[in-house]
Amino acid sequence: MTTNILLYESPLGFALFEAKRFHFDESDANLTYDALSREVKLKAFQPFESSADALENAKGIREGTIGTQLSNFLELNLPKKKKHVNLGIIDKALATSIKGVFPLECTTGDSLRHLSRAVREHSHKLIPNVKVGDTEKAQISL
Repeated sequence: MTTNILLYESPLGFALFEAKRFHFDESDANLTYDALSREVKLKAFQPFESSADALENAKGIREGTIGTQLSNFLELNLPKKKKHVNLGIIDKALATSIKGVFPLECTTGDSLRHLSRAVREHSHKLIPNVKVGDTEKAQISL
């Protein structure tokens, strides 16, 4: 059985969410927390240690490269049997880089943008110790 896992990158850090499905449309971007919490479950979260750390990782993601911190995070937190993992990633170039390092399937596309948008909207409820406005504050510091 394949496990769907969403890689969520934010100014606060990296997170992995197990997802029941990856097929979402625009109406799903406005999911309520109750509806979203039935669709995704946090598996791991690694906060960035500083603004400089966040900026370095954001730059790598924008360039479609898998940095040491992301690689270590995935190695530590993805299931050991990676051939049964479907990793959802918004950026195609980053997906290609990750597939070059890890033997797993990657899914990209607009439906993941909608899911990621919903996760961002409710991150303060989905990720422990994240409060309303934390993501926006971290983004400003970048």
